[in-house]
Amino acid sequence: MGRLEDEINQLRSEEGGDAITSVIIRSDVSVPSGTEKEVVNRVIKLGLKCGLVGKPMGQGR
Repeated sequence: MGRLEDEINQLRSEEGGDAITSVIIRSDVSVPSGTEKEVVNRVIKLGLKCGLVGKPMGQGR
């Protein structure tokens, strides 16, 4: 998780990085919901908006 924060901070420190206001997260269905929630909370703590994309489990094609 620390690496994620470092990467986000690195992107935001570059020229134009202050325009980054949102993060979109796409995770595999095998990722535990607790891990997803931890990532979302860390992103929000960094002052960014966060969205999740993907198909809910059990949904057909």
